[in-house]
Amino acid sequence: MDRIIEERQVSHHQVAIIEELMDEGVGYALMVDGVRIAENEPLDNRPTNDEILDILSTHGFL
Repeated sequence: MDRIIEERQVSHHQVAIIEELMDEGVGYALMVDGVRIAENEPLDNRPTNDEILDILSTHGFL
């Protein structure tokens, strides 16, 4: 089950942090401006703004 646990403004993007409940535990994913970012696997922790900026840069948002 996935749920949005926090929304932030990072740079000029609206970012939603999604908590994913899995058999292995809890992971986190991001939705940027309404688009879910596909990562190879969920993040282990709730990302900081700096980590989000790195992910945004990797995916061409910056």
